[in-house]
Amino acid sequence: MTVFTKNKIISLIAVLMLFISCFLPLSSYSINIFELAKVSKQYFILILPLIAVILFYLIYLDYLKIARWLFAITLLPFFVSMLYLMIMVDINIEMFSMIGSGTYLIILSLVIGIKYSKSDDTKILNYEA
Repeated sequence: MTVFTKNKIISLIAVLMLFISCFLPLSSYSINIFELAKVSKQYFILILPLIAVILFYLIYLDYLKIARWLFAITLLPFFVSMLYLMIMVDINIEMFSMIGSGTYLIILSLVIGIKYSKSDDTKILNYEA
């Protein structure tokens, strides 16, 4: 019997949002994560969909503490890159108008994943296989 708690369901929804955000535009130029990797020749960006699949597997198997660390470790490069753009490139206000819905959804899903990937005893759905 698999037990789905409220936090587990919300964490799985956050992982689904993270995976979907890879296909949405990251900037106002309508470029998604796969096109960005092709244009910039930085293929390490393509690890984000793989991280989403790993997070889904970890949350499904109730390794919530490891999933929480992985959410946090994944969120760190986004904050570092935003700080770099704001400090070094001098794009203070215009940066937020250039960011697309995919970037906002990535950040939102990572923050939700950090908040809700913890064990909870309230059972919402019992599933018998």
